[in-house]
Amino acid sequence: MGFDIDAWAKSPERRRFIYFDPVLTYSTPGNYQFVSPRGEPCGDLNSETGSLFRIGQEIFSRLTGGEEVSKDDFLDGYADYWNWMDEFRAIAVKWIEQGKLSLQTIDGQALIDIASLDQTQMASLCWQRYLTMGVSAKEENADLFRQIFLFHALFEIDNALIGIALGDTEAALSAIEAANALNNAISIESGSESQQEIRRDMAYRGAMEKLKRDPKQRAKIFVKECWNEWQIKPSNYKNKSAFAKDMLSKFDELDSQTVITRWCSQWEKEAANSI
Repeated sequence: MGFDIDAWAKSPERRRFIYFDPVLTYSTPGNYQFVSPRGEPCGDLNSETGSLFRIGQEIFSRLTGGEEVSKDDFLDGYADYWNWMDEFRAIAVKWIEQGKLSLQTIDGQALIDIASLDQTQMASLCWQRYLTMGVSAKEENADLFRQIFLFHALFEIDNALIGIALGDTEAALSAIEAANALNNAISIESGSESQQEIRRDMAYRGAMEKLKRDPKQRAKIFVKECWNEWQIKPSNYKNKSAFAKDMLSKFDELDSQTVITRWCSQWEKEAANSI
């Protein structure tokens, strides 16, 4: 029996840092490379890993406030992030049962089992929930959501580094998600939702500059990211044709609406098979 990466991604084993240890990496003065959980240096930085290193450095600084933190205390905080996301998933299930929330496939034909959503999709749903809160609720929960997105950003950096090591082109998606999560946390700190949108666009443009891949494959990565967001917010597009048409207008590298529609069908099938 082969290695089931999907099952592993949902297992308790994944609820720890695999490629790098944030405390060992960022608590050592003068260190400019990732350090593994075993305390081993992960090698010199390049253009891709260097960007991730700098993002992680900012995240770690915001989480610790620039103060010294023990590895155990930091990992306790990371465990709290996973526990809270589990609780949020359970709460969302109750909202669905009470008719307060409805998650549907992009064609509106079927309900999505919230248990099938991965951590990235849950973070997106979490952000949507934060945006719909009233002013007083946002103020009361701001620090909680800020920490959630900062820890989620580190989780995505770990995913991106694993992907780069394996030669997985979707590592770029994780890198983008890390930047998005950091931007969400910064937006919460500033109280400005418009700032989050501006910084998000900057992160997208920056990532596009650094991806040295086939133009169509590079565009496909970003189309997949847009498709993932569509899963969380079906009102963005009426159907696959509308989605594909909009993607054509966004990416000069793409020239076939039929191909984009086929990608959507493929991703729908993959999502259904993961349930």
